Amino acid sequence: MERIPTDPLAALPPELVTGVLSHLPLPDLASLHALCKTWHAFLVSPAQDIVYRHAAVTLGIATPYENLRDTVAQKESAFEYWKGMESWKDLCRAHTLLQRSWRDPAGGRRKQIEIGRRYWSHLAVDVLEGGFALALNFSDGRIRAVSLATGEILWESEPSEARRACNFEYDSRAGFLICSGRNGFDCFRRTRTAEGALAFEAVGEVSLADMPDLPEYWAFAYPTLAAQTSTHIFVYSLPTLTPAHRLSGTFVNVDASASAVLAALPHGLEIYSASSGLSLGVLPLGSSFPSHADWAFPDTLEAAEPDAAEDHTLALPLVPLPQEDEPLPPRELDMGEIGMHVVGDELLLWDMNLAVYFPSWRAALEKKDNHPDALPSVIHLPFEHHVVSDEVGFRDGRAVFQSYAVGTHSASSPTQRRRLNVLDLRALRRGTPARPPVVHSCEDPVGKTEKSSDLRADFTGCFHLELEVEGEDEDEDEEDAEWAGGTESRTVLRVLDVRPR
Repeated sequence: MERIPTDPLAALPPELVTGVLSHLPLPDLASLHALCKTWHAFLVSPAQDIVYRHAAVTLGIATPYENLRDTVAQKESAFEYWKGMESWKDLCRAHTLLQRSWRDPAGGRRKQIEIGRRYWSHLAVDVLEGGFALALNFSDGRIRAVSLATGEILWESEPSEARRACNFEYDSRAGFLICSGRNGFDCFRRTRTAEGALAFEAVGEVSLADMPDLPEYWAFAYPTLAAQTSTHIFVYSLPTLTPAHRLSGTFVNVDASASAVLAALPHGLEIYSASSGLSLGVLPLGSSFPSHADWAFPDTLEAAEPDAAEDHTLALPLVPLPQEDEPLPPRELDMGEIGMHVVGDELLLWDMNLAVYFPSWRAALEKKDNHPDALPSVIHLPFEHHVVSDEVGFRDGRAVFQSYAVGTHSASSPTQRRRLNVLDLRALRRGTPARPPVVHSCEDPVGKTEKSSDLRADFTGCFHLELEVEGEDEDEDEEDAEWAGGTESRTVLRVLDVRPR
């Protein structure tokens, strides 16, 4: 009687083994490498690229249509951490290490950097060159770039009366900085001096002379700049700074990606092509909408370990909804209070009660019922506990929820107990009641806020940063102090670096 081989490599065709391995989690693939020489040799054969490419798509590192060169080039342009990736396996390993660092944010490296005297705000981050932060001085309109490694001032613009108490947005991938002013938008481009130092050169101005009134909101993602009034959205194209389109409607908010303009309307979210200005369709969000799954933050998030040490980190599973035959809580986004972050095809919407994550707004817009990313995931947020703000970003499928202790509703309260809650939104798609996604929560990861007149934060794939204004001058004119800070105040930048060592 012929003996049937027990080794699957001998019993099954290589292409079938490769297909099975493509669906294994990364830790299991790592275990197979160490199992024996035969399995290790198979996994470093041409099958390696097939297996780890599928893993990269599953993890959301790449899309099914990207090749390795394009994926690495796109990541290198935004994150120095991704340099040197020569295979899909390298990319998956780097992603796993970074994910582990975010799961234990208390273990990250902390530092405090003084940005300058008085009130600096509107934080933006670039993780190239070891990382630097951009901030705006509200009293004189200067913009300053500060090294996250040394605290050194790398670049500073000239003071500008037009930029006082204004805003800016920065696209780190393209290196373009857009500043709002009194009569338009100033545009700067990241460059180098002859000596190799960081600099930003002025490349022109976008005039708002054609607008009936000043924009209420605006958004920038190279090459698209969208400025919204109550009745119009004006779309500009960079680097030419020329007007591209004028959209009409009753708008309440706007966001932009490189290829699309997303406009919040009273009845839903209308999406326009940035290149043609044509409407691609409307996502109806003003009433209950179908979802992939509903989840809720655990009730124990705020109560857990109230006397824990500052470095204490919690890993708490989200609660699947509905439970025990109870109906779902109301799922209606307040379009008048909606916030938006769009990065590529990924979209995060929120109000005080819900956060709604679309892994692909294109699939949702085209209503591809068989597409795995056509339906959003919904997270129910307790109003009194959790805040998602415009200053806390959303990138690579992760979002940050700032939460405050029960009974504390002010971000400036000296008695607050703040937590940084990092949620892997892509894990929502794989979560089940038996294996729910997890909130990684760390108390005061960048230092306690004893006294703050303003708090802004930014979140990137490698850093969590907070700007805090300390001190005040009670004799300063009240109107000036409201936006400029007292002469004795200073703005500090608290940095949590979670890049793997």
